[in-house]
Amino acid sequence: MGDPVENIQAALIKSYQATGLTSDDLTGWPNHKFSPPNAQFHAYFSIDYGDIGVRSLGAGGTDGTEGFAQVLLCYPLGSGTVQTTRDIATLRQAYRAGTRLESGGTWLTIRSCSPSPGVPDGEYYVVPVTIRWFSRFER
Repeated sequence: MGDPVENIQAALIKSYQATGLTSDDLTGWPNHKFSPPNAQFHAYFSIDYGDIGVRSLGAGGTDGTEGFAQVLLCYPLGSGTVQTTRDIATLRQAYRAGTRLESGGTWLTIRSCSPSPGVPDGEYYVVPVTIRWFSRFER
């Protein structure tokens, strides 16, 4: 079993890629150089891991963390809401509460997937979608 934080990131990114919403060229990944395309749909994906803490003591004890992934869906202004609604539905289906994701022996469980109100930002209409999760793993 590898590093739990790396495994959590890998599981979340792999599941996002499986949605097919954007290609890697149209996605800003954590700590990677990204130049958004002009007037084209793209997304930013970030992860907040929270604190890793003790969940149970003694032999066979476990640690855990809770966090969230934030996906910023960026649509050209004036492109309407049909695609936005479809993309949010795709994410909510991929990250339904109770869904379990795994990478490198580390499991995480999705708590929720919720969009926030969209806002104009320059030439884009940006809709944040928050994916909340938790994970427990052996020490």
